[in-house]
Amino acid sequence: MDKALEDLMEIIEEEEGEEEEGEEEEGEEEEGEEEEGEEVSHEKLDNSKTIDILNDNITELSTQEARLGVVIENLKAKSAPSLKDFNSNLEEHLSEDEWDSRLEDDLAPFFDAVEKAKEKYIKENTDTKDLTSKEEELSTVQNKKAQVTAVKTLTQKYADFDFKKVTAFYKESMTGAEIKEIQKSKTLEEGLEKIYKKMDKTPIKKTKIPKNIDGIRKRPAKGGSVSKRENDAKFLRLIGLGTD
Repeated sequence: MDKALEDLMEIIEEEEGEEEEGEEEEGEEEEGEEEEGEEVSHEKLDNSKTIDILNDNITELSTQEARLGVVIENLKAKSAPSLKDFNSNLEEHLSEDEWDSRLEDDLAPFFDAVEKAKEKYIKENTDTKDLTSKEEELSTVQNKKAQVTAVKTLTQKYADFDFKKVTAFYKESMTGAEIKEIQKSKTLEEGLEKIYKKMDKTPIKKTKIPKNIDGIRKRPAKGGSVSKRENDAKFLRLIGLGTD
């Protein structure tokens, strides 16, 4: 499960990085607007962007899955050996006893021996290098698609589900016993949902932010503006849900 979480973090962070590139910051416009004790809305609960990112990945993975399926079928057709040589020299592929069994009244043992010899012949004469490689690639794509779909399902099911927070909580806040219990989950979706339900469900939509908390208010810092991601990180640290 640890590997699955790492793979998904990489997917989501790469996609979000591309979408956020070039975005303008709004810190200067909001400078000085908040007073001490004033309630400030936090925008995190709009998870539509995350769902869009996950949908894009599922579509891309589905395309890869279909393409690899076609490639594998073509490789199977091309790599299968002709049975002409096998049929023409059947005796060479059977033991003496197996070959003699063709003369018995009960031909079932003979036919069984021929079928096993044919399977062995096909296996030994099939070029499986490319086929095996593509089948492994397909398995990787299918697993990744299942993982991304699990996160999408939970993001749609729970309005405040945040995969990054759930992952951070799993890695940094859960005990060894709790982690072992989570790792018994049959699916990634089941495991992530268990982690989510263990998290402290402190509401974060509206939080009073003291005026003297440095860096929380959206305003330019020395040498440049404070990014939305930095503000979010500081906000989460302030309420005890973020990581350094």
